[in-house]
Amino acid sequence: EIAANYLMVATVFLGICYAHRQGANIRVTFLVDRLPLKVQTVMGCFAQGFAILLISILVIATAKQALRSIAEGSSFTTFPLSQGPAYCVIPVGLFFLSCLMILDLRRLRKRKPEEKSPTTN
Repeated sequence: EIAANYLMVATVFLGICYAHRQGANIRVTFLVDRLPLKVQTVMGCFAQGFAILLISILVIATAKQALRSIAEGSSFTTFPLSQGPAYCVIPVGLFFLSCLMILDLRRLRKRKPEEKSPTTN
């Protein structure tokens, strides 16, 4: 139970930043790659901005959940260990992801025709 609640949460929500930076997320670009660079840039900025907005909402919601978990003192069923720290990892990982996406948004806007998307290799 501890591994599931602590280590899995930390692995997923802290590892998502690394996956984003390495371009390991699944993308279907066969249509976008055929568009002119200016349209690609506009669509990429819109998609990135929308994703940043959604992640920001998730940061706020998960931070509230983490604070609620700490205040209530909820613990595991098998061990008297607080679940609060596990819930705190989620907004931290999502916050770092949104910071990386904001940096990538700046690079996406300055992309040259021969460059690939900032999140792909």
